[in-house]
Amino acid sequence: MKIIKGILKFILKVILFAIVLLIAICIYHKIMNAREGDPQAPGDKIEVYDGEYIHAVLKPGNKYTIVMLPGMGSASPYYDFYKLANKVSEKYSVIIMEPLGYGFSSETNKERTLDNYEYELSKVLDYYNIDDNIILLGHSYSGISNLNYANKHKEVKGLVCLDCTTAYQIETHLDKPTTKMPMILSYISPLGIVRIGYSKIFSNNKKELEKMMVDIPEEFKDEYKHLLFNRTLNETIVNEVNDIYYNQLKLYENKYREDLNVITILSDETIKEMKEYKKEGSFKHDWEEMHNLLISNSNKQKIEILIGDHYIHHDNVDEVNKLIDKMISNIK
Repeated sequence: MKIIKGILKFILKVILFAIVLLIAICIYHKIMNAREGDPQAPGDKIEVYDGEYIHAVLKPGNKYTIVMLPGMGSASPYYDFYKLANKVSEKYSVIIMEPLGYGFSSETNKERTLDNYEYELSKVLDYYNIDDNIILLGHSYSGISNLNYANKHKEVKGLVCLDCTTAYQIETHLDKPTTKMPMILSYISPLGIVRIGYSKIFSNNKKELEKMMVDIPEEFKDEYKHLLFNRTLNETIVNEVNDIYYNQLKLYENKYREDLNVITILSDETIKEMKEYKKEGSFKHDWEEMHNLLISNSNKQKIEILIGDHYIHHDNVDEVNKLIDKMISNIK
């Protein structure tokens, strides 16, 4: 009996310590947020649902409008695409769109379905009165929603796919949805856990943050860190993660529409990683094969490989810009 009481007392002390520590982290996070202040949104807040806004930035240019959409979980697509957008906007109109739950945009309880993504993108394009000559540029997971949108809307003349997710990634488990992410994870940002996770206490994470910050323009690093510490894995993003399988399943075996111009830009590092996953049996096809399966017209739809990691547009701004320009010059 004494042993059991001793164990229970120890457990109680651990729980109390954890609660006190969590409260301390939360207070520290609130103090730091107050010191930093909320960064100001540089663009437009476009209402898509009652009281819910998408933040977007328009850089006007010529008749083609390139709409940039992020990979999943980006703290701020505006800062993520900043360098590439500046380069591309020398010639074309550019919209950087921060989907709901990202950057300066609102969170939402709306399901993260392909239909809702389509509706939300349409609202942004309507706001800017853009109804033709649209090029959708997506990084990673945006490749799924962009494929769906482009195949339904003839006003989309081209796709730029930056190391994009494909529906073929679920073909080894078509009848078995992935395990859902618990909603409790949506509290790690408001409680300050993300901020602490990237602090000096966890040296590996600190190094990862420093590596990440290399790609962010110097004048925006403080703003980006603030968004990273406060917007990572919010409720909207958790719901998005939990809907990945169903969105991929809906597009499984879909190809690009035949008249669509496409440039797919793949990372050589991702190609190597996916070959290993294929060997292990996680996928039936490697990265290049998956993207080749999407092609319906080899005259209009091309694949290029660049040296770099999954964020291929960070270190290859000039190369990506040239490939975009080449694709658009072939649109008739």
